[in-house]
Formats: sequence, C-alpha cells, structure tokens
Amino acid sequence: MNSYYIKSFLFVIVIQFLFWGTVIAQSKLNTTISGKVFDKSTQQPLEYATITLISKQSGKVVNGTVADIKGVFGISNIPFDTYQVKIEFMGYEKISLDDIILNSEKRSVTLGTIFLSPSMQNLKNVIITGDNRLLKAKLIKLYIMSPMTLPRKVVLLSMYLKKCPR
Repeated sequence: MNSYYIKSFLFVIVIQFLFWGTVIAQSKLNTTISGKVFDKSTQQPLEYATITLISKQSGKVVNGTVADIKGVFGISNIPFDTYQVKIEFMGYEKISLDDIILNSEKRSVTLGTIFLSPSMQNLKNVIITGDNRLLKAKLIKLYIMSPMTLPRKVVLLSMYLKKCPR
C-alpha cells in the first residue's frame, strides 16, 4: 500500500514538472517585431518615433517602444497573436499596420523601412494675450548713475511703466 502512494506521489511530481516546463517555455517565446522609421521627405531616421503594439483580439496595448538614433526599433518576447502596429511621431502622419501575425511557425516579423510623411496643418489665427497687472503690482527701485548728477538717485520704475503703451 505504501508503494501505491509513493507511485502516485511520483506521478504527480512528474506531471507538475511537465506543466512548469511548458509554462517556462511559453514565457520565453523568442518572438520579435522589428523595423526602421524614416522621414519620407528627407530620408533621415526619426529618432524617438513611438511604436505601439495592439492585440487585434482584445484591442489592448500589449507592448511598445521608441526608435533609436538610427530609426531602428524592436519589440521582443511577444505572445503569439495577431497584432496591429501603430507608428507615430509628432509633426508626422500616423501609420497603422494591420494583421501582423506571430505564431509557432512565424516567430519573427521584420516590417522593413517605414516612411512617415510630415503632417502639414495651417493654423488659422494665433492670438497672444498677456496680463500687465503683475508689473503694476510690484514697484521696483532702480539705481541709475547719471553723469550729470554723480550721486545715485532712486528712480521709481513705475514712472516708466506709466509711459508704456497698453
């Protein structure tokens, strides 16, 4: 009877090792998505372009990265799934690549060189407004050395502020 329990115990341990081996193997998938991001007009790399990886199934962001000084990017250890890759950079049009598939047969996807076009947006009007209450609130004493009057005279800056246009 003791040998029955020992065999059962060993069987359970072997099953657990097989289970943990599968879990560990899945956690290190060695999958990658890589590419380069360049400016379409100047042919220069776009350093710090943002790359976002979104699961097509759930619609959630899975991972992301930024391009390096040469415009190169890479995302590693991604679970098997179908993805959408969004590439963005401030002042440029966004690009979205759909149906990027990673599975046991296709562990690495190279997107190649992606060219982003500058985004041209004209502003209608720019209005700059300010508030001069802060200048009026503080009375600053200014020391001026005049060749006519050698002793230093204290001149109030408020005198000059009153002459300024509003």
